[in-house]
Amino acid sequence: MRKTTKLAAAVGASALVIGSAGVAYAFWTTTGSGTGSAGVAASNGTLALHADAVPNITPGTTYNVPIKADNLGTTDLRVNTVHTVITTTTTACQSLITAGTSGLSVADVDTSVTNVAHATNTVVIGAASLVYANSPTIDQTPCQNAPLVLTFSTP
Repeated sequence: MRKTTKLAAAVGASALVIGSAGVAYAFWTTTGSGTGSAGVAASNGTLALHADAVPNITPGTTYNVPIKADNLGTTDLRVNTVHTVITTTTTACQSLITAGTSGLSVADVDTSVTNVAHATNTVVIGAASLVYANSPTIDQTPCQNAPLVLTFSTP
């Protein structure tokens, strides 16, 4: 081959390599635009609140009821306050409870410092004080042997 032909072949091969590199460079550097969407859940989960059975309580006593929580969800949760409602299936006692004269009460419990980790069962988040005040003026006999139901909620 002549020197000129070799030079032309070398220049052509270099141009081919440079041209290919230019194409590859253009392939990786591009622009574009688009949109996407995401949503946030309306709720981050639910705790199941429960307690163990309470021993029979008599007028003039208080019993601390441990409130337990189960979090079967995928997010850690926290409850600020637990509210407790006392009910019974004994009609005469329920009348006293409804009227606020039974002597039975439970104050709201602040549980804001307790975090319940996700996928957790039975974490004690606080204790509700079940109070059975002794009344010298109201007959509390209708509540004797009455089964009490404590219903927990988060206001």
